[in-house]
Amino acid sequence: MADLMLHCGATNVSREDLEALPMPIASSDKHLPLAHIDLTKSLEKILAGMDIGIKRQVFGLSPAPTFARCFAAWDLDMPSSFEQDRPGEGTSLVWGQGNDGKGPSLQIGGGHHTFCCDNLAMTGDLFLVKAKHLKSLALMPFLEEALEGFVSDREIAMRLQEQAAARTLTHVEAEAWLEIAFGQKVLPRSVKGTVNQAFFDKPENSGVVGDSLWDLSQAGTFGLRDLPMQTRMPATIQWGRLIRQAVKL
Repeated sequence: MADLMLHCGATNVSREDLEALPMPIASSDKHLPLAHIDLTKSLEKILAGMDIGIKRQVFGLSPAPTFARCFAAWDLDMPSSFEQDRPGEGTSLVWGQGNDGKGPSLQIGGGHHTFCCDNLAMTGDLFLVKAKHLKSLALMPFLEEALEGFVSDREIAMRLQEQAAARTLTHVEAEAWLEIAFGQKVLPRSVKGTVNQAFFDKPENSGVVGDSLWDLSQAGTFGLRDLPMQTRMPATIQWGRLIRQAVKL
């Protein structure tokens, strides 16, 4: 699921609000601004061509008069039976765009756990790309290459998840992996009790239904759910990497 945090002046807006914005004005001869709605439509077109739908779109916009920066979090509708079985682990996309000629012009992140903030912080557990100057890029080929790479990485990740779901753990094995996670500070010790309870007791709201490596992954994610964003997102990504490491052993 994609998360969007707006606490540095940006406010939530709709797609229709982006449509209504005036065309941005170039600040110099070297600056070629891109309207936020044009980037939105370009990404939507490429995703549609890949048979990828969009289930949820959330937008943020920096203040008037320039409305220079736009931020977005999208939950995607991927053609995958695995995701349909696990709705809490859907694929998502986040992006941030500036048309004022300052800093990176475009950042895009994707994965199962994605986050975008209006202070330009962004995470994507499968991929993250940045472009400093859109003028030097052919926009559509750049976006197509980025999203094709994202889909490829996602397919690899999905195969690893399927392998994790097929691998049953004994309680001793699960305890060993959790000890590694807490010992290496992949998961903060403050959530140890919650994670253990989620995996071994399987409360209904935890997403844990069995004793697979995937269920262990769900238990860790469940334990992190109430932590502050700046703690939860890095920990979630590190936890995912440890689970992928476990799959390969």
